[in-house]
Amino acid sequence: MFWTWKFEEDRDNAAAVAEMVEEITTIGFRYMEEICTLEKICERLAIDRHFIMGNDVHQLPVGYMMLGRFDEGEKIVRDHLSKIEAEKGPTVEQLEAKYGKLDPIVLAECQKYEHQPIPYVVNYRRFAERFFRRLEEERSRVQG
Repeated sequence: MFWTWKFEEDRDNAAAVAEMVEEITTIGFRYMEEICTLEKICERLAIDRHFIMGNDVHQLPVGYMMLGRFDEGEKIVRDHLSKIEAEKGPTVEQLEAKYGKLDPIVLAECQKYEHQPIPYVVNYRRFAERFFRRLEEERSRVQG
């Protein structure tokens, strides 16, 4: 759970500060102590997919690699690559269904990118390439 505290310029924010400090000392420190090791962070990421949204397919594999749990990290990345591999940019028909008839200039721009991989897919592929290179280095180092 995330809390926010609002601080305003030219106002006495002592009450908000006191509340924030109280929450951190009563709940925050206990929580930090509960997940203060890499093993515990990985356990939490694996159990609670919304712990830090999306990090289960980025940070969790890296954490597993750092723990020497190479196969588990590799499986997460390969499974996620398989899941996103077919994701492409929206078709003109999908965009028009959502937004209505497109302006001709917008339509021309959309057609340039239609059926192209969405940026997240491209970025995750780059992440996966770097991850697999490093994974092989780590496996070799541990076996060597």
